Amino acid sequence: MAFLDSSTAYDAFLESQKHMKLLFEPFDEFERIARNRPHPNVPKQYPKVTDGTTASIVKKTPRRIVQQVPTALVESDDEYWAIVATYIYQSIILPNANSQYDLIQKCWNVIEKSLTYGSQPAYTYFTRNGDYIGTDFILPYIRDVFLEKGKVSDQDSNFIFLRSWYQPRDIKAIIEKEKKLQSEDKEYKSEWDLEALARLQDMISAKEDEATTPAEKEKQTDNGGVEIIHAFQRGIEAEFYSFHRSSGEIVRTTKNPDPRGELPITYMYAETDGSNPLGRGFVELVGSLQNLLDSEMQMYQYNRALMLNPPLIKRGNFPKSQIKFVPNIVIDVGNDQNADVKPLSIDTISVNNFANNYGLMKSQLLNLLSSPDTSVSSEIGNPGFSKTPAGVDARMSTMNVDDNYIRKQYEAWFEKVSETLINLYFAEKQGIEALKVDKATAEKLSKLDPSLVNENMEVLVDYDQAKEALRVKVDASTSQVKDNTEELERSLQLLEINGKFGLAEKGLLNERELVDRVVVKLGLEDPEKIVPSEEEYQQTQMMQQQQMMAEQDAMAQMAQAAGQVAQPLPPEEAPRPQLDPEEAGFMEQLMAFGLDENQAMQASQMINEGASIDEVLAALGGE
Repeated sequence: MAFLDSSTAYDAFLESQKHMKLLFEPFDEFERIARNRPHPNVPKQYPKVTDGTTASIVKKTPRRIVQQVPTALVESDDEYWAIVATYIYQSIILPNANSQYDLIQKCWNVIEKSLTYGSQPAYTYFTRNGDYIGTDFILPYIRDVFLEKGKVSDQDSNFIFLRSWYQPRDIKAIIEKEKKLQSEDKEYKSEWDLEALARLQDMISAKEDEATTPAEKEKQTDNGGVEIIHAFQRGIEAEFYSFHRSSGEIVRTTKNPDPRGELPITYMYAETDGSNPLGRGFVELVGSLQNLLDSEMQMYQYNRALMLNPPLIKRGNFPKSQIKFVPNIVIDVGNDQNADVKPLSIDTISVNNFANNYGLMKSQLLNLLSSPDTSVSSEIGNPGFSKTPAGVDARMSTMNVDDNYIRKQYEAWFEKVSETLINLYFAEKQGIEALKVDKATAEKLSKLDPSLVNENMEVLVDYDQAKEALRVKVDASTSQVKDNTEELERSLQLLEINGKFGLAEKGLLNERELVDRVVVKLGLEDPEKIVPSEEEYQQTQMMQQQQMMAEQDAMAQMAQAAGQVAQPLPPEEAPRPQLDPEEAGFMEQLMAFGLDENQAMQASQMINEGASIDEVLAALGGE
């Protein structure tokens, strides 16, 4: 079922644009606060200063929550495609997903923008950039993306519009490229209407206010161009349309390449409320309180300036030029006894109470946003900002809960973007490629079928056969660099408990896995050289079992030999020497095979003195 066609796409866009324009209205204020700019209506006499608390939180929160790109695996019902796709995703797509900015920078930006506006869209597409031919994503300006009217989110929308701006040289390059492809392949059919593009090449328009970015408004730069709208709709092989904004003339028609039929635009939400399709961000939550803090700061600075350089009261008939507040100067007021010069007395109550008022307001803002800021004390009237260990722990616990919420929102967005990246990659690639893989991937594929990988660790990937929709699973909270200290201490404690009670021997603990984790968390170089591989570990276990069986056989032989000779009882019990735990344990094993205590002690002493098993057997057998 198609939600749009060539005759309805333009009208649907105009409807969505009108609807979204109302939702974009508060964004000028959100952007101003997030960029730490003063309010435009600050009285002329007040300094243009700001407090900057909200701007600081919006900037710092992404870097606190995300310290690395999350770890993710591709899943498929076919294990072969899961292994190959995971390698392509981790080793090819992510390292090259650098349009606009580096990948980690885009991850920080998407959180920062969602905290500012409430949400931030990402557009995923197939590209050719130098030697890289694959998928990537960008973060368009939020006012350039228009959701379907009446829907509460991007997932709820059946179609989404993306506004883009082309310069004449961009359109010229598209025309030349398409003509070259047509000349090289007579059967090639361009998705672009080249004649329509040629007509639009010089139809440049200026950006409307709603389409202007904060930097463009502030610097008053002209970044207009040819405005083209891209219409995306859900559905497998559903048609996508690109048309000129002013005339509505369609310049491109293509099909949705995603085998899932999903849209290539994915939003990250700071918070959803089921009402606003753009969500709610930090700035909306505390914007009015931030304005109050800014006003408090401006009035304080204004009053400080008055106190440091107050107005003067002049009495008497003498020129004002005589009045100069300079050290060691003489002010001549003439012969009038009533003549006088003195500064105006400024009420200092508001200034004296500034710290308490300012701290109380700031603490309310920090409480709303669960910030780790510790610049406010409980003495300003907010007991929630106690500096005692218990008070600090309580605040940090609240902050960790809120941080985890934003992190989960981010990881859910990253998972959806990653799924689109890998599915579009396989959908757009064609033919057979000899893909060189790493050692780990080659080993996994060889276990499935040794013929899949050649001696150069290359696997032949037939993209025309990869039609199944792939899934991506992000490892929870891998976007955060964990503090290993506490977990390392617990792991070492568990190792100690295992040594005392033999949990691994009783099958109650996987000792190898525990040792692996300890080595990793210690941060040692080349941990693979310290911990044996699974194959080496199994060989060691087998050798130990064989050695144990040989010792048991030897002890059984000693017990059998001892039973053939009657040992006379000693006339009198001699004092027995004290044995160390290891020797005592060995004697208990010998006695378990039928030796009496004296025989076991004799055998143990002979072995400690270097006697061989044959010599012990001979002694016990009377040979």
